[in-house]
This record gives sequence, C-alpha cells and structure tokens, in this order.
Amino acid sequence: MTLSTFIGVPAFCLVLLTAAAPAAETARDLFDDAMALMEEEKPAAAVPLLRRAADLAPEDAAVRHYLGYALWRIGQGDAAAVELERALKLAPGNADTMYILGRIAAARAGALIETQKPAEALPLLQRAAGL
Repeated sequence: MTLSTFIGVPAFCLVLLTAAAPAAETARDLFDDAMALMEEEKPAAAVPLLRRAADLAPEDAAVRHYLGYALWRIGQGDAAAVELERALKLAPGNADTMYILGRIAAARAGALIETQKPAEALPLLQRAAGL
C-alpha cells in the first residue's frame, strides 16, 4: 500500500468523495438557520428550513411554533394554524402560540363577518377569546 491509496481507494477519490458529501443536517442546525432568516425578516426563506426541521424532529414544539409563525407571516393562515395547533399540543399553555392562533381565528371571523356570515364567525371569536 502506498501513501496515495487508502484501503485500495486512490487518495484523490477520497478527497472528491469527502468534498461531495453533503453535511448532515440536524433539526437544530436547520432551526438555527431559520431563526437567522426570521431575524432578517425573511420568513418565506425560513419556511423550507423549518419544514425540514419539523420532518427531522416532529415532536419539537419550538420548531412547530416557528413554522406556524413563519407561515402566518407570509399569509398562509390555514397552514399556520395547523402547525400552531401541533405546537400547542406539544407545549400546552404557550402564550405566544395561543396569541398567534387567536389572531388567525379573529382574522377568519372578521372575513366571515364581512361576507355576511356572522353565525359562522361566532365559534371562531369564541375560540380566539378562549386562547
């Protein structure tokens, strides 16, 4: 065996394989990168990172909360509510999660009132008040 080979693999191939191998993504790394984007007011760019983090750590309440928050910030209230409800199940009583869910419910109720559907708005308003 020469210095140019390692277990029968030429050294230059090992360098190429090492350089081409993607870094392993952890939920924490993705979350941290997403939080940096959120601080830069780039929630749309944070959403894909938070989705991947949620796939890797589905029981992480903070990941679910911030995914919901980012979705809400980009106007995807229905998707945001789903993630925020998941976050609330994982961390009951989280005031920030309840606040955003309340805002989503109030916005939905307001839209129903504007379309002359106050009876449909009432449960949403009660939900918002209960959060």
